[in-house]
Amino acid sequence: MLRRIVLAGAVMLAAALAHAQEIKIGFVDAPRLERESVQGKRLVETLKREFGPREQEILALQAQIADERARFDAERSALERTELVARGNAIAALMKKSDRMVMAMREDVQRRRNEIAVDFVKDARAAIDAVAKAGNFDLVVQEAKFSSTRIDITDQVLAEMARLAGTAGQ
Repeated sequence: MLRRIVLAGAVMLAAALAHAQEIKIGFVDAPRLERESVQGKRLVETLKREFGPREQEILALQAQIADERARFDAERSALERTELVARGNAIAALMKKSDRMVMAMREDVQRRRNEIAVDFVKDARAAIDAVAKAGNFDLVVQEAKFSSTRIDITDQVLAEMARLAGTAGQ
């Protein structure tokens, strides 16, 4: 909320100053930086490498649950009541286990993502600062309801991030 108020104040200030002198505003598409920058791609690769085995374990458990349910449904009419209840409870227990594993993995992925995103954020800020200073921008925003392609400096920031990562032109 505070961020929006500050952004709105900055935009109003920029509009007021526009009458006094020409103001140069730039816009950076932050989600695009995450998707397309070398640092963002490394972040995703690291998470996949670290959490891939757990994801496969969860997928295997979910496949087992689907098989058990299919077998249960196919044999349901031939099962006695006690066996029906026991197998139903076993499937329900597997489903709860799967849900717990998925929730725990989501939390762990988010925690780890936050830990390793520090370098990404540092590089993104450095790149934005470098592009803003080189281009003599008065204001650079990362969130907006609308932005013209005329003020979008995301490509320049991506190029600077590639340079910071040592992969410019590769």
